[in-house]
Amino acid sequence: MKTPLLAPHGITGNRKNALKQWMECVVGCVYFFDEFTFETGPNSLSRGIQKVPLPAKQLDLLCALVQAKGEPVRKDTLLREVWPNTNVECHTLIQTVYLLRLSLGKMADGQEYIQTVNGYGYRLAAHITTSDLSSSRVTQRHSIRNSLTELWHRLGIFS
Repeated sequence: MKTPLLAPHGITGNRKNALKQWMECVVGCVYFFDEFTFETGPNSLSRGIQKVPLPAKQLDLLCALVQAKGEPVRKDTLLREVWPNTNVECHTLIQTVYLLRLSLGKMADGQEYIQTVNGYGYRLAAHITTSDLSSSRVTQRHSIRNSLTELWHRLGIFS
């Protein structure tokens, strides 16, 4: 019997796809918009130097919107990405957007950070810049990823 894949919550699909998704999460990126910093792998949001506590689904939703860099994201795409392999109603997405809007507050001009694109989906309205994680942190994460990949191969999880 093969050892089960130990990967972060939300990784789905067959084992090879799960490993690929997990390794993408491990490297991570940092996105900046207004006074916010959003970091992937694992997802986290800070306002200035203070961490903003958000439930996992709000972080997943924000991740999808931030990675689109201001482009609209279709509702069905958000439902698939935020709730993979789960049958959820559009109301769940609407409620999650509402709660995330409350947590983010409004931009300096009074507009919502998350704008509704009628008949399509949502977009993050703020100007977004991105940065790879610092080289020391990337090196550390690559080392962890490589060690786990090697371990999984030795255990026969992936060949």
